[in-house]
Amino acid sequence: ISEEFFSMLEEAAEDGQNTSRNGYYRRKVRTCLGDLDIQIPRARFLAFTTKLLKKYGHDLDDLSSRVMSLYRGGMSERDIVRTLSETEGTSVSTATIQRIVSQTVGEAARFNSESVEDCPFVYMDATYVPFKRTGEKATTVEKEGILIAVGITPSGFRKVLGYAFGETEKINLWKDLLRSLKERGLANPRMFITDGLSGMPEAIHEVFPDALHQRCLVHYTRNLCGYVRKGDRKAVSEGFRKVYCCDTREEAEKEFEDFKAVWGERYRGLRNMFDRTDGNIFSFYSFPREIRKGLYTSNAIEGFNAKLKRETRKRIQMNSEDNATVVITAICRSYNSSRL
Repeated sequence: ISEEFFSMLEEAAEDGQNTSRNGYYRRKVRTCLGDLDIQIPRARFLAFTTKLLKKYGHDLDDLSSRVMSLYRGGMSERDIVRTLSETEGTSVSTATIQRIVSQTVGEAARFNSESVEDCPFVYMDATYVPFKRTGEKATTVEKEGILIAVGITPSGFRKVLGYAFGETEKINLWKDLLRSLKERGLANPRMFITDGLSGMPEAIHEVFPDALHQRCLVHYTRNLCGYVRKGDRKAVSEGFRKVYCCDTREEAEKEFEDFKAVWGERYRGLRNMFDRTDGNIFSFYSFPREIRKGLYTSNAIEGFNAKLKRETRKRIQMNSEDNATVVITAICRSYNSSRL
């Protein structure tokens, strides 16, 4: 602050202004390390406002922000102490760093217990992000699963409702996430949109027996194309698109029967897939035509997954579930605020 003040006086002197000083005034600043009483210099004929503190502000959370920036970057508490000491000459104890981190982790964890809006449509998907694990012999980076739920609010906005860590194929984890959403305020969802994860329809029906389930048709199309030769993939994709672009469910079901008759005869793998297909590929027909396009795919959640992967790929390697909680909650809150 003094350097800033004297720099102002030098510029004023060059312009021929009166640079007489007028003592100091005292100001209390609250920091994560306690309250500080500081002196702000004054000039008799010049107005001085330090850029270091917001006007009329009394909080200086700079250290806390730097600590959490380093923590989100994957550093341990001891690494942060060493880095601050080496780069800034700041002497902070490990206990202080742990207190800052612990408080932030607690605030981040509350995201998954906050009340949610009763969204009519909920998209559920899983993605994988890199975790840094330090073992006895080596440090490895492996991708681990995150289960995510994104809702469409009654006002029409997308919002991350919750997430969970774990094996994406374990259906009990999905049930736990669904139960958590129900307890937090998701009382009457009309429909869930997911990919073809085995057991998902049963999990949804168990927790929300009145809700419909729509299988993502983009994922379903990709699965179809996986059973056919490369030269037939475009025809299969276009043929199935005609199915879900019909005006009514009755027309779509008839078109699907024709589609199955043509391609099921050529490929045994497709016949087996058709046998495992149920009516949940047509659930979106229960809603008005104007909104169907947003209901037969999980594109609404893919945008968040892309943001999550982009953030983790460019600068973050999470080294614990606490670290991941802080990082992912920050991304969730940023995404939700950008949707309003």
